[in-house]
Amino acid sequence: MFDFIIGAGQGGSRVAKEFAESFECDAAYFNLSAVDFSKFEAPRNRILVIDKGGTGRNPEFGEGIVRKRFTEPREFLTGLRNFERAQFIMMCVGGGGGSGTGFMFPLLDYMLKRKKEILLVYTLPENREGIPAKPNALVSLNRLIDDYLQRDSVKKISLMPIDNDFCVRRYGHDIEEDGYNYWRRVNLGLVRALKRFWLMTNLEKYKNYIDVASGYKGLDKNDVLRIVFSKHGFMDIREMIFEDIDDDQLLQRIKTSSLVFGSLDIRTTKRYAISVGIPDEWKSKPGILEFVERIFDVVSKSTKHTPDVVRSSYFNKKLSRIHVSMLLAGLSKSHGLEKIVKSAVKDVKRLKNKGDVEKLDLSDLMIS
Repeated sequence: MFDFIIGAGQGGSRVAKEFAESFECDAAYFNLSAVDFSKFEAPRNRILVIDKGGTGRNPEFGEGIVRKRFTEPREFLTGLRNFERAQFIMMCVGGGGGSGTGFMFPLLDYMLKRKKEILLVYTLPENREGIPAKPNALVSLNRLIDDYLQRDSVKKISLMPIDNDFCVRRYGHDIEEDGYNYWRRVNLGLVRALKRFWLMTNLEKYKNYIDVASGYKGLDKNDVLRIVFSKHGFMDIREMIFEDIDDDQLLQRIKTSSLVFGSLDIRTTKRYAISVGIPDEWKSKPGILEFVERIFDVVSKSTKHTPDVVRSSYFNKKLSRIHVSMLLAGLSKSHGLEKIVKSAVKDVKRLKNKGDVEKLDLSDLMIS
């Protein structure tokens, strides 16, 4: 699915590393502070640090440094043969600091000039990270939408937003040696969800546990790539588990089953792939095939019958429950995203009244 993966900043590089290891894909990692990478385990020849001691969570300052010294990341990337050959690239960026967003726009511009296809995974920080993390991340998101995504004349990337506050509510906190680290679960959930779609493009390879002789089919590889790199709005991944045949609240579960961003409106979907995995032992279960068709039908109706649809279903000996995966592309910004923006604007105004914020300006935000 991906020819090359890039991580920018500390948080973005953690996400990128999970994808690189799972997809067995070459990767490169960028930062503006060596301290941030002090515990980051990756081959040294795949890491570039322009060490300025960080940015103080100032994206504009970080971007200024990167653009001024861009010969370094350019020469670094051109020296990586797999990057030079790559067509489909995933880039992961955490919007909360200045290093990731500092590298983001210069790298995007460079890769687009090289005619690369880009999926950008962009994370919004938690509210508890405070000022200026969340507002700065929203400013950068606004710029991404306006300059790279929104207008037909400038559609250049596919964008998967991740809302950390939503993920905290969904995944909770895992206590590990380094403290509260729910991100491990978020990363793995993302990786497994996308990888599951990629595996469905080659069912024959996994015929030891998938019954392809049943008349059920896999996904087309080109169709999946077309959806992932569609450039028609936000991308989302949704998953549902059914313990048994259950029509109750099917529509509501489809609408609220996002893994990464809970407020994107499924009705605005322009393209999607849906895959339903059924336990092998349920082949003769009464009503099972009809239930699968109802799932397809409900998704179709809730997405306004978009014609650009890829469907698959399969029996799997390793499953004990029905597993539904959806890969959605072209989603528009939603009321939920507008609420996030309004909350950040309110916080900034409140702190400005106390004299705690000097230069942070959200007046030009176009997200809402």
